[in-house]
Amino acid sequence: MTFFLGCDVSKNKVDVALVDATGIEQWVDQVPNTTLDLATCVATVAGNYPDNELCCVVESTGCYH
Repeated sequence: MTFFLGCDVSKNKVDVALVDATGIEQWVDQVPNTTLDLATCVATVAGNYPDNELCCVVESTGCYH
């Protein structure tokens, strides 16, 4: 089954939502935009969803430096 991970990036936080191929939410969260918290988020996703079944989309809220 394919999963879709959407990430809305802002300066202080990243809103994440994971849905399955039928559009059912599997996980929704806000992650602080820090190296440690983002690494933990990526490790959580990578440990639970196979790479070949995961599509990730990232959107920045504005100009991100």
